[in-house]
Amino acid sequence: MASFSEYGGVAPEWAALIATQPESDFSQDLSARELRCLTNNQREEAARRYIQTIVQDDVSFQDFSCEVSDGSRIPLRVYKPKSGPVGESLPLYVWYHGGGFLFGSLASEDAFCFSIVRALKTIVVNNRSGRCRRMMHTQDSSGFSIISIRLGGDSQRIILAGASAGALLAVGVTLRSREGVSYQNSGRQIITDIFVNQQQQPRIRALILDIPVLCHTANFPHELISAGRSSYYENKDAPILPASRMKLFEDLLGKNALEDPEYNLLLKVDDDLKGLPPTHFHIAGRDILRDQAFLFMQKLDRNRIPTSMNVYPGLPHGFRRYRDLKATQQWFKDHVAAAEKLLEAV
Repeated sequence: MASFSEYGGVAPEWAALIATQPESDFSQDLSARELRCLTNNQREEAARRYIQTIVQDDVSFQDFSCEVSDGSRIPLRVYKPKSGPVGESLPLYVWYHGGGFLFGSLASEDAFCFSIVRALKTIVVNNRSGRCRRMMHTQDSSGFSIISIRLGGDSQRIILAGASAGALLAVGVTLRSREGVSYQNSGRQIITDIFVNQQQQPRIRALILDIPVLCHTANFPHELISAGRSSYYENKDAPILPASRMKLFEDLLGKNALEDPEYNLLLKVDDDLKGLPPTHFHIAGRDILRDQAFLFMQKLDRNRIPTSMNVYPGLPHGFRRYRDLKATQQWFKDHVAAAEKLLEAV
């Protein structure tokens, strides 16, 4: 049985930060709607403050919307450098934000997406992950790559990246892109596998999974982890994403999340994961989801899918919201380095 406890505990940097800046959280009495509003406002304000500290005139963005399989539309924000090599298509970096399908907005991701455009010289697609919508619908949104390609994106160099619940979507879209999925809406057939070319070859060349959620808590395979060493046990009261917050997210998703194979990708047999592209992981050692990431990486390794990782011992889920942490700055450097390496391999 496996154990990843060596990455747990409390990082000295985190302890020092909290000693001077107490952990903030909202009252447990708030409704989900109130919690979403307050959290999104907080994230959007933090993004605005950060953007004010960096040069903005070298990045432009446009808002679009994309139809998904239930007939609704989801908003997209596409960022690109204002200048670049003439006649050269830019790689596409598709970002799925985190937030348990409850938190997050386009504006909350502006600072990160601006920074990625500047660091990687890519076109970035920011996809709002929805408000507790069925995961299947959100995963049908791959048509937004058409918009990106029209804006100068290279359809043969696509990286999908996501944080937490967004990482689940990134893997799900990649798996579904191999299946030639289509659906009918108002008499029109809508092909959702824009991420494959006419020869049915995948265009998604890499995945970056940051603190991913990959199965429902009730479905986690505890039998694979040494007794008393599970991240669900060790980190049940960890900051930012304690077990109680995870339960809130899953309760809001309802029975669908418990039974939907699209939410429980960790449970797929190894053969079902064949064909996934090279995948990089960011794993937080004090995260309740820590063991999910390690077990999923082991599945990919068994399929001889190239994997790599950065681990941040003693730091909780979503620690990078604290920009003053040296680990947050290191996380961004690691993220950029991983993306550059993955793009070089294309």
